[in-house]
Amino acid sequence: MSEKSTDLFSKEINEFIAHHNNIKKQYNQKGNETLKQSIEFSKQEKLLQPLHILDATIIFLVTDMIENDRLVNRRQKLKMLQMAAYLQGIDMASQLIFEGGYIKAAATLKQDYEMMVRLQEITDGKDKDGETPNPKNGSAGYRMMYGFFNDLAHPTKRKQMYIALKAVDGSSINISPHKKFNKDLTGVLMSFNCTIKLEILKQALNFHAEVYGNNKHHKLGISYYQLVSKHLIDSGFFAPEQSDPAKG
Repeated sequence: MSEKSTDLFSKEINEFIAHHNNIKKQYNQKGNETLKQSIEFSKQEKLLQPLHILDATIIFLVTDMIENDRLVNRRQKLKMLQMAAYLQGIDMASQLIFEGGYIKAAATLKQDYEMMVRLQEITDGKDKDGETPNPKNGSAGYRMMYGFFNDLAHPTKRKQMYIALKAVDGSSINISPHKKFNKDLTGVLMSFNCTIKLEILKQALNFHAEVYGNNKHHKLGISYYQLVSKHLIDSGFFAPEQSDPAKG
């Protein structure tokens, strides 16, 4: 491109943009191919339906609380802030994983994890405004996830970046931005994603019960929580340490 191009809308600049938009389309096409492979893998591993159930149940409970506003104190309103923020991007991590954007997915899951911990901190009275949620305030059994997200998402962790960005198209430098299906990363990130969603659902159930008691909506949420939890445990994806919200 000529250094003399000073018009943002010149023919030269528009041609430059068009050319690189075509390259971006190639990246997106790879993402679509990876999406199909990831969804098929998640179906085979029986992770896709639990994911949909978790998302739907969290949305069901939180929107019920928003539509029938009975929040009476600061702690409840702080919880709703976290719930609303999570709902705003509830499917972002899943979409990134499915499309093969593993590094961005890890960064998103790290934030989801922090929201999960902050909900627990608010419940326990340990939240501090302006300070990052402390992983130590969450379940000990889940802390290794946070380390995994940090390692994969951090730009200084070369080994993890190489794994996520390894070329499959014969690149001479063996690095490529093209999205591609990685079975191991998809499995690990999807199981962690479901684990975080299950824990946030537990928090939503406890929150809902605090506001409305054990009503029919809460009972429905409990039944779905137990259904998905049993499936994930029986499938060997995780063994949650914290209590069943149906038992307190």
